Amino acid sequence: MMPVVRQGLVAPAGEKTWLSQSTNVTPVVGSAGTVYLFWGDRWDGTESTDHPGRNNTLATYVFQPIVVSGAKISMPTFHAEWKLDVAAGTWSP
Repeated sequence: MMPVVRQGLVAPAGEKTWLSQSTNVTPVVGSAGTVYLFWGDRWDGTESTDHPGRNNTLATYVFQPIVVSGAKISMPTFHAEWKLDVAAGTWSP
């Protein structure tokens, strides 16, 4: 049985994964490496939970590369724009 590794926050404290909740992580395997792609769904664009689902037409996704360092993963910086090279399995800001 594998031991449980607790690492703490994935995104910086207070960022709340950029107002999204995790939906999926997709590995993109290429010739030079593997990128793990975070999918987060964002509802209504605010932190308010007063009327959940009230503006579902405003739902969007957050896609961010996950940084892997040893046994830890993180998303230390929000990238408004970044490039994914699917063939290589790499990304760049």
